[in-house]
Amino acid sequence: MRKKRKAKTQALVPRKPASALNDALQPTPEMQSRVEFEYGPVKTEMNIQIGSAYRRRPLYQTMASKDGRFTADEVSAMTLYRSVFDRCERSPFASCLASEQGGGRGLGPASFIHASPAIVEAKRKLALLESALGATLSTMRDVVLQDKPFTTIAMERFGFRARNWILVSEPVLNAGEPAMLDGKPILRAVHREEMVPRSGRDRERVAAEFNAGIKLLADASRRLAGADIDELWVQPRADGTAVIHRASIAPNELYRLWGPTSLVARVLDDLIDKHGEKAVFPSPGEARAALVEADDNRLYRLDPDELAQ
Repeated sequence: MRKKRKAKTQALVPRKPASALNDALQPTPEMQSRVEFEYGPVKTEMNIQIGSAYRRRPLYQTMASKDGRFTADEVSAMTLYRSVFDRCERSPFASCLASEQGGGRGLGPASFIHASPAIVEAKRKLALLESALGATLSTMRDVVLQDKPFTTIAMERFGFRARNWILVSEPVLNAGEPAMLDGKPILRAVHREEMVPRSGRDRERVAAEFNAGIKLLADASRRLAGADIDELWVQPRADGTAVIHRASIAPNELYRLWGPTSLVARVLDDLIDKHGEKAVFPSPGEARAALVEADDNRLYRLDPDELAQ
C-alpha cells in the first residue's frame, strides 16, 4: 500500500496592509507641501471602477472652501477653464509602441500627428476663454491651471529675498529620538531662513490681477455658453442608473458627443421623442446606446483610442 505523503506547508509571504499600499502611492512630501491631494476611485466613462489614485485638488477649490470669496459663477468658470485645458493636454502624438498609429506607418512628421476632433475643439474653446483675459492671462494660468499660490508667483515675477527667523521649539535629537532631561524634551533655538517676495506689495499685485481675471473669466464662460457648439453626455448616477445632459461643455471623463447647437438640438429632440424628456436609463451603457442611436452619426465623438476626456 502506497504511503500518503505529508503535505508540505509553504510559508506565505505576508501581504502589505492596504494602508501601506496607499502610503506607497502617495505623492511626494514636496508635492503635498504645495497642493492638496485627494485619494479616490478611478472610473471609466461608464462608471466602472478600475482602481484608485491620488488626484491633485485644484488650488482655487481650496481657496473657495477657505475664503468663500468666490461666487458660484466664478467657481464654475474656473472649473470650465481647467476642464478645457485638461482636454488640450492630451498628447497629439501617437505612441511609438502603437502599431496602428504613429511610428512605422509613414516617413513624414504628419504621420505622427493625431489631432483628434476632441483636441481641436478643446483648443478652440481654450482660445475663446483666454482671449478675454488680457493682461491677467499669465496670472490666471498660474493660479487656476498650475496651482501656484500668489507668493510663489510674486517671487518668480518680481524677485525674492532671504528672511531669517527663529524657531525656539525644535527638539534636540539623539540617534533620531528627542533628547530628554527630567522627562522633558530638550529644546533649542534654531535660526531658519526662508525665501519671501522682495516686497509685500508684490503679492498684493498678483492678488489684484487674479481678482480682475476672475471677473473676465466668468464673463467669457457665459459667452462660451452661447457659442455655436454644445455637448451631450451620459451622466452616471449613484444608484447605477444614468441620464443624458446637454450644456456648452461636459465634465471630463464622461462619454460625450458634440457639434453645432442646432444639430445637437435635433439629436436631443429625437432622443426625447423616443425616450421622453426626463428619461432615466437603467445603466450608463444603455444611456450611451440610446444617445448613439439618436445621433445616427450626425455629431462628433471621441476616437476609439481616446479615453473620455
